[in-house]
Amino acid sequence: DDGWAFTPVTDPYSGNMSIVARVMNGEEIVHGLEVGIFAGEECRGAATEEFVGEEASGYWFITVAGDEPTPLTIKVHDRATQQITVVEQALQYTDDATLGTLAEPYIIQLSPADGIEGTNADANVNVRKILRNGIMYIIRNGNIYTATGQEVKLVTDKK
Repeated sequence: DDGWAFTPVTDPYSGNMSIVARVMNGEEIVHGLEVGIFAGEECRGAATEEFVGEEASGYWFITVAGDEPTPLTIKVHDRATQQITVVEQALQYTDDATLGTLAEPYIIQLSPADGIEGTNADANVNVRKILRNGIMYIIRNGNIYTATGQEVKLVTDKK
């Protein structure tokens, strides 16, 4: 047993998509995790972090098998603790698509919106999540934040 949790099913699928990913916890790059991409309960792709010699690169190169648009779920396996975490990020299978580049990897965010969830003192805080162009945004009291908690200004169509 090599200790890996995810075994991709690729046989019945004619296509694939590629993801160049980085796993983050807030602003920190997380190392040593296995990432699995699932359609329902079926693993369609999995990868561990690439190494350059002895150095962890901070990149995961994931090939996801499929043949039609399907909602995908990201799961992360921590070998040290054997814990599997489902990441709250929506992803869709698209034939021949490439998500992320070395310059701008697709971010798998383990701690969505840290620090902007609001405490019990803010019981009347209005928080909702929206997905735009595949990116999760959190709207809190009318302000818009990325999953890492950075405030952003989205261009809207209001006249």
